[in-house]
Amino acid sequence: MREFRRQYHASIGSFPWLLYRIWRDRRFGRSGNAASDPARIHLFAGRFASEEEMFAYCFRPVTEYGPEQINLDLPEASIDTSKIDAVMGDQIRPRLSEYFDKNARDHVLRRLGSSDALILIPVAALNDTEFHFHDTPRLRHIGFETKSTPDT
Repeated sequence: MREFRRQYHASIGSFPWLLYRIWRDRRFGRSGNAASDPARIHLFAGRFASEEEMFAYCFRPVTEYGPEQINLDLPEASIDTSKIDAVMGDQIRPRLSEYFDKNARDHVLRRLGSSDALILIPVAALNDTEFHFHDTPRLRHIGFETKSTPDT
């Protein structure tokens, strides 16, 4: 009986821990289904020589009637660039204040690190497609936050 109990606990003993990890990851923005939460905003950090270069990367088509460079770097995502937001330098903190409360802003700023540009991609810009973001040659995916009522 003792051997049976030990094997039983060994086989399901980590199941509650697994459930906790799934809850924790979804609660704190570490994983999950992007299409399931319309308030989710994916965040990318990068370094650009100028604001013009950042805007060109995000919003200017590479060729006439072609996709933007961000769509070329994330071809599976099909991003509607009219719905994304890009900020650089001193404008990052005020722009984050439009989307997130103080705790979320601080969390994003810590993840931003030494990067000087922030690209915000809301789930609405993904045209109802599920996609797990990854880093690009110019941007580092730093996770997501859920849009909250900003407090000043």
